[in-house]
Amino acid sequence: MKSHFIAIALPILLTSYIKTSQANPFSSCPQTGYLFHQTTNVSFVDIDRQTSNIGAIANSYDAVGFNALDGYIYGIMDQKVVRIHNGFTADELEIIDLPELDYTAGDVHGDHLYLYAKYQGIWQVNLSTNQATQLLKKELAFYNLSDLAVHPEGIIYAIDNSKNILRFDLSQSLEDNNVDLIKPTGLSGLRNFSGQFFDANGMLYIIDANTGESYLFDDLTPLNKEESFHYVALPSLPNVSDTVDIARCSNTELAIKGYDFGDAPNSYGTSLSVNGAHHQVSSHLYLGIQPDEDLIAQFYPSSDSNNEGDDDQGISFNTVSFNQGATAFVTAQVGGFLTGYLSAWVDWNNNGNFDDANEHVISNIALNGGAHTLAIDVPNEANVTEQTWARFRLNDEPIDSAQGLGGRGEVEDYQLTITSYDTQESYLWYPSQGSYATLAFEDRWPNQDDYDFNDIVIQYRVGHVQETITGKLSRLSIDIALQAYGAGYNNGFAIKLDGIPSSSIDTQNSYVIINNQYQASVLEEPDNPDDEAVLIFTDALKQFFSSECDNGFLREILIVI
Repeated sequence: MKSHFIAIALPILLTSYIKTSQANPFSSCPQTGYLFHQTTNVSFVDIDRQTSNIGAIANSYDAVGFNALDGYIYGIMDQKVVRIHNGFTADELEIIDLPELDYTAGDVHGDHLYLYAKYQGIWQVNLSTNQATQLLKKELAFYNLSDLAVHPEGIIYAIDNSKNILRFDLSQSLEDNNVDLIKPTGLSGLRNFSGQFFDANGMLYIIDANTGESYLFDDLTPLNKEESFHYVALPSLPNVSDTVDIARCSNTELAIKGYDFGDAPNSYGTSLSVNGAHHQVSSHLYLGIQPDEDLIAQFYPSSDSNNEGDDDQGISFNTVSFNQGATAFVTAQVGGFLTGYLSAWVDWNNNGNFDDANEHVISNIALNGGAHTLAIDVPNEANVTEQTWARFRLNDEPIDSAQGLGGRGEVEDYQLTITSYDTQESYLWYPSQGSYATLAFEDRWPNQDDYDFNDIVIQYRVGHVQETITGKLSRLSIDIALQAYGAGYNNGFAIKLDGIPSSSIDTQNSYVIINNQYQASVLEEPDNPDDEAVLIFTDALKQFFSSECDNGFLREILIVI
């Protein structure tokens, strides 16, 4: 998966020490992380793991950590503990009982700075009292650590440069503290894991300064003697070369277990930081072959294909591209045993969002398990483009937004191509693609032309596709919306197609949708295949609405031939 660059505002970078009275903290818990390099410069990494190299700063810092209690970064400069301000300059702190050593790893947790020096030990510095306490004796400090990270429960973890993951038990006396667990990660190659940090959910991120490769340990359980140390590989990060450490507020939530995300560009509302579309992973309801869990949104040009589930295989397209003015067909493969509600959006004008009025193309169609063929009408004015985006959301309850948290279900994003009108076909609508005509139907009971309240009133529009050369009608769509229904008598609704025999209709690709529910075949069984086709929408209109006044609305009746 590729990485995506974003622009981040540049803070004022000072080049000298400032007095404490002039110092300003960072925000209380910034979503931005700060990557410090050996070459006295700094890079930013945002909540979506997008990086930007900012430039030179006054000093080089190591063993850093962000203190959420006061908004400052603490770390080591020239073997001294310093408090780093939002201009990336620092004040030196006088720490009691802390030897001047080459501290190569550190982090902040609970107003304490933790520092590691090889062959010397681990120290805890109380940032309120400036008192240091040794927690691990030097005989046990023989690991090559470029960084360490403190779990939200206060337990220290570290990945050493020999590709082992370590967990420290520092809850006892100095003599009894030890490395509680150590296990090979299975990673290979020359490593320098200089960036290690936890998020609010206790997930450990590590970054290799040699390659930019990054990994997420998502199953750490500090109180479990048999924890698995399971991890997943994440896309490589740019701008991390020669980093010595990373500081980031651990109260920020960066990944959540048990959810599925999309992978359209982030302008469509994809990642957690922009309230992107995400659903609870469940075997009860999903798209495709099996549920798909992502942990984080990996949006375009990245991909959420992690080879650990069904990645964007729930929707298949029956045509290579969407044609202006045509009807496109897609097949939704629904898994599980719950009834799901499928909604879809297409960015017709290719402006990077799904906010325009006609872009909610499928609205909460109820589907059970299995394959379902669905229709999407492509507007005349859709932008011709080789790449726009569609989003499909399957949810256990109706959902109307292309963004935000859903229930059990799944979200899948797809790139689409929109092509111009097919020169081999003509597209005609009545009265137009975007408006309706009105019809009032008069019955013959008790008298013809009595115009009583036994009648129905509908709005309708008709569109058809015709082969330019032969004049053959290849597709017909009829949209009908019930406006009024009279009295308590039962009315059906059907249309006869004059001059079109029943045998010429493709029943496999003919269907009707009533109130977002796909119905069975609508073609009347003729006595003779040459008889004119009769399309039966329903034998009983009243079943599709309820009203004490016997008036109601029947929406989105659609048939395509």
